Amino acid sequence: MASLSREWADNDPQGAVDWVSRIPDPQVQGPGYASIMDRWARENAGAAGSWLNQQPVTSVRDYAVEAFANRIAWESPEVALLWAQEIQDEERRVRSTIRTAQALYRQDPERYQTYLPELGLSEEAQRQITNPRRGRRSAVRARRVLNPTKVTAEREASLDSDEAVKHLVVSLDGESIHPGANLQGAPGT
Repeated sequence: MASLSREWADNDPQGAVDWVSRIPDPQVQGPGYASIMDRWARENAGAAGSWLNQQPVTSVRDYAVEAFANRIAWESPEVALLWAQEIQDEERRVRSTIRTAQALYRQDPERYQTYLPELGLSEEAQRQITNPRRGRRSAVRARRVLNPTKVTAEREASLDSDEAVKHLVVSLDGESIHPGANLQGAPGT
């Protein structure tokens, strides 16, 4: 399934997502969307981000958002961090936030420090970003890295500030691809 959707995404990503959307099993849909998004974001991040912005927030969408954020992390780590924060599933959000923050940290450690308070990560997660371990990571460890005292509303409020938006909104392929870019009244529209 994943290889078929990946190959289809190379030639017709919209057709591939339409096909996957008709699969009734979310356990199959999610990985299918992730495979498509990985390929689509590599070829046309603007179109892939626009498609994501039009999708309802669901656990299936989380797969696609994670793949998208991870794919664009090296080209645009700040936007990737915004996308990672959109993931509803806590374990998936933390895992993607760590991966995307690693890209920002490696490219610009000082800039990473300005985003650190907004990420709501535990000290363990921060260590994983600044000193990544090689090899397989434990799912149990990924669950523990989110700081439970961080209030989601605080994180959202910090991302809504004009200063944060000014620094985080970038354009790939000539299109604004941050979360909500195509939604009326969202930052950056």
